[in-house]
Amino acid sequence: MAYYNNDWEPSKMEKYAEKWFSDHGYQFRLLKRFISKSIYEVSKDGIACEYHVASKVADPAGFMRGFEQFWGTYSKVYGV
Repeated sequence: MAYYNNDWEPSKMEKYAEKWFSDHGYQFRLLKRFISKSIYEVSKDGIACEYHVASKVADPAGFMRGFEQFWGTYSKVYGV
């Protein structure tokens, strides 16, 4: 589960991304928060990476589909 390192209210995109990560079997940890983005450490099946989630996204579902495509390529390259 993510932790918040400051008093900012989580953005709608952060909440959406965290629910999406959980629903799709990823473990995640919030590393840093900025006004424009949040940086997560995301892992699954022994593979981990940092992923930047923008604070405001017009299509959150599309953004996370982009992550899914990224993860498919990333796990093939860096997979065990």
